[in-house]
Amino acid sequence: MRESTDRAVAGLLLVLEYLESLPEVDASRTVIVGGSLGVPFAAIAGALEPRFEGVALLFGGGDLVRLVKTRLPLRSRIPRELSGLILRPWLDPVDPARFVPHIAPRPVLLVNGKQDTYIPKACVDVLHAATRPPKATVWVDTPHRVQGTAFADTVAQAVWTWMESEGWGAARKF
Repeated sequence: MRESTDRAVAGLLLVLEYLESLPEVDASRTVIVGGSLGVPFAAIAGALEPRFEGVALLFGGGDLVRLVKTRLPLRSRIPRELSGLILRPWLDPVDPARFVPHIAPRPVLLVNGKQDTYIPKACVDVLHAATRPPKATVWVDTPHRVQGTAFADTVAQAVWTWMESEGWGAARKF
């Protein structure tokens, strides 16, 4: 799992290199956005690479062991706890709550859904508490999976509003 995470983060950094090579890209205004399963990768890349001017984390949480344990289809507490012990060595090193403090002083946007039953509120709270200012928190009235125009009307709008508040408003021209 760690090797796959390293490859994914390295891939994100390669994408950054490529984008910065394009004449139509303003390299001083690069933001990384990660959603759901992409939150750990975006948090790690954002912490490691200061060229990202901001980091937006959508529908994510910290304490990945707790998150996975709540998602396992196990009814008994003992197998659930045992699974957590087995997974901890793989999940703790990539937990976004370990990386978000290192993004500061660059801004971070945290977007979560009020109706999200996939990411436990306790895990959302861990990630939010670990994030240092400057940070913005937005709660949208959606479930975890937002589809169609609801995504543009809620989640994308929250990201654009944050970007404009940070002075990156021209990024919307496409």
